[in-house]
Amino acid sequence: MPSSTSASDRAFVRSALAAFAGTLVLLLVPYESLVRAAERRWGVRPARIAPRQSGTPNVDIFLEDLAMGINYRAVAIGTSRVENAIRPDVLEPVVGRTYNLAIVASSSIATLDFLDSIHARPERLIVGVSPMDLTPLGVRRGQKAIARRAGVTASSTHWFYALLHSAHPDRRRGLGKWLQFRHDRGELLAFLNNENATGKPDAHQWYGYAPVSRVIDPEMFANGGEWGNIPGEYAGGREELSARLIDLVRRFRARGTDVVLVRIPTTAATRRSEDADTTFAADIVRIASESGAPYVDGQTLLGASFLATRANFADSEHLNDGGAEQFSRALARWLSGAPSRTSAAAPSPGTPRLVRASSLPPPPASLPR
Repeated sequence: MPSSTSASDRAFVRSALAAFAGTLVLLLVPYESLVRAAERRWGVRPARIAPRQSGTPNVDIFLEDLAMGINYRAVAIGTSRVENAIRPDVLEPVVGRTYNLAIVASSSIATLDFLDSIHARPERLIVGVSPMDLTPLGVRRGQKAIARRAGVTASSTHWFYALLHSAHPDRRRGLGKWLQFRHDRGELLAFLNNENATGKPDAHQWYGYAPVSRVIDPEMFANGGEWGNIPGEYAGGREELSARLIDLVRRFRARGTDVVLVRIPTTAATRRSEDADTTFAADIVRIASESGAPYVDGQTLLGASFLATRANFADSEHLNDGGAEQFSRALARWLSGAPSRTSAAAPSPGTPRLVRASSLPPPPASLPR
């Protein structure tokens, strides 16, 4: 026969569980109601109220746009060098609606595989190239980043999020985010739909481009940054990955996409290191020749004066916003005079192509209040 003590313990546990469940319901129901109100106002996906800054937001937004029938005539891919250098708003008047689909520290091979897998056929692909493209590490990083993109969830998890919208990762808000929200005096529904809604949106970031305002310090400008294990990775992967890149470029060109290979400008010190420690300078010329795609060396495009100006660079590898604008304008001028180099016939009517829109819609002037 159970003792009175154990009976009272069980009663206490039942009471505590009931109190916990009741408190959870009292907190969850209002929060779920607010989340759904935010979604009714801006949609189930996080609204473009302010730039997203976690995961691979440019990949997520690109896929959301395709799902909504918003397509791009030109797509730029590559590493963060491309992300910080190619401005869609500058290229748009020349090549049509453009999206910057760069992925930090990844190989363009992974992104080309991804675009091929979703049957994306832009009129033009601007492939930013660097030694990272021909490293197994860069390919793995790109594949991992793409695999983590929004919408890839187990069916049971997807069912749970469909039932309880406030549990979805896009709607979770930690204490630090709530404190920042309070500090910024933001609007609640906007905050619940997009955690960065209280920040000031930057029009540049709406199409994958990430502006950087800082200027490199003089010592790094003169000496370059860390080179790490990339030369060893490059030596081990260049032969196999060169063949893969050539095959992918040929495949896109055969399906009607104009492809151009572009080496983004870096500081002179970084270029010297890359050219001394890898065979990339010669390899990329051979890749361009064998794939049939033109190759543009950004440093040659801009000239010695640009490279000698420290104010154009954010660090040893990346342009800042001022440098990016100059580079994008120079690239746009080159593209405006470049005839189509796609030798294959146009794709069949059933082949998806990113050709619908001809101009970029303006981002909202301010946050909703």
